[in-house]
Amino acid sequence: MTDDEKAPDIAPTPGPAPEGVDVGRRRFFRLLAADVFQTAAQVVGVASVLQRTSAEAAASLLDDGSAAAPAATVGPAPTIAHRSPFRMDDDRLLVLDQGRFPFEAVEIECATGAEASRAIREMAVRGGPAIAQVAAYGVAITASRVREAKPYVRLATIRGTANSLAHARVAPAALRIAVDRMTARMAAVGELTDDGGAVADALRAEADAIAMEATLDHARLVEAGRAALAALVADAERGVVDEALAAEPTTPADRPLGILTLGSTGALSGGQVGTALGLAIAYAAAGRPVHVFVLESRPDLDGARLAAWELAQSDVPHTILVDAAIGWLLARGEVDVVLVGADRVARDGSFLGHVGTLPLALAAASAHVPVWVCAPGTAIDPAATDLADLPEETRPPIEAMRIHGSDIAAAGSAWRDPIVDVTPADLVDAYVTEAGVIRAPFDDPLAALAAAIAARAPEPGPVGRAVVAAEMSLA
Repeated sequence: MTDDEKAPDIAPTPGPAPEGVDVGRRRFFRLLAADVFQTAAQVVGVASVLQRTSAEAAASLLDDGSAAAPAATVGPAPTIAHRSPFRMDDDRLLVLDQGRFPFEAVEIECATGAEASRAIREMAVRGGPAIAQVAAYGVAITASRVREAKPYVRLATIRGTANSLAHARVAPAALRIAVDRMTARMAAVGELTDDGGAVADALRAEADAIAMEATLDHARLVEAGRAALAALVADAERGVVDEALAAEPTTPADRPLGILTLGSTGALSGGQVGTALGLAIAYAAAGRPVHVFVLESRPDLDGARLAAWELAQSDVPHTILVDAAIGWLLARGEVDVVLVGADRVARDGSFLGHVGTLPLALAAASAHVPVWVCAPGTAIDPAATDLADLPEETRPPIEAMRIHGSDIAAAGSAWRDPIVDVTPADLVDAYVTEAGVIRAPFDDPLAALAAAIAARAPEPGPVGRAVVAAEMSLA
């Protein structure tokens, strides 16, 4: 890419649309997003419209206008008004490479589930919800490729792919939930049926359902959070003190609501709507004054690259800060609430989040600023009782040692590169979910939401039950 083709820096307040931007498409997305963010009832209505006009809606909402372009095309990202982290093109899964975005818009073609697994492992796709959806489609495209194979070959291929996808990343609970749903759907159809086409069609329908449910869940989440933010502002303007925080009201009437966030938690990580960043954008879309402070989010600068790009596309005022400026910013009194996402949530309310979330929560507690975790039910791990049950996840040190290919440390230095950390429940003031805002004690409400998510999985059919029983007897 030449100097003339490089993307301009993302400014806190974007100017006129760059030459080549499809303003009509941008307006379409913003109008649709505004509809989605109004109420949960409207969300269901929007979903019905999408289902009735799926081809046209998908072309408008999920695509950047280059559906006919070959895979792995590269173009300057500023000409794109909105991007989904992935899209389906017949039996091909096209994944936006978020390691290179927004400076380059590169789509990775995944013609097999193994290629989808590789895209997840190499972090081309990011965020638990988006990872889970890509994994579901990875299983579906594998089933489509082996629809004509003999039943045992088909079963072994799909199961092998599902296992690879389930272990492509450690932290996101949604990943395993999605893969388990896909294998349960296969069992319900009949894993050893002679009709491979029926298996492929059922798995594609299940992947579509997982993606649609995520969109609706996230939209309901941001609606619940938007109402809670409005109440937070109203309480502060009335002089109501939150006794749990033992602090003075934080939101004065003479400035916008200050939101501090970490990592990428918008549509690029959620699929279509997003969680924490989706809530911030929804609040602004409702006409509320807001300013979002975005931490750069080392090691991959997801905040500076991805979150800031989404905020700029939505015309939300924002400022990027280095991660080390957390204390400085909170001490200035410009932040009213911290909004973060979660990859995996334990039943007691402890959670795995983007590395840096723990020090952010500690600093916020010291500054008497509430921390809200924006997480759908698919982030809850029913098997995790508390923080001791939450896994670690690290990456090769080389990823932290360089920024865009340039070394940033002296040769011979030792590095460690954790990409998630664990925040204990006592640092969380609220969970914002599709079921509403949950406050401590978290155990029962989170368990109930996890049970509701589990109930979505298909029940195994007669053949599936026989296979499950045989596996249990062998175990």
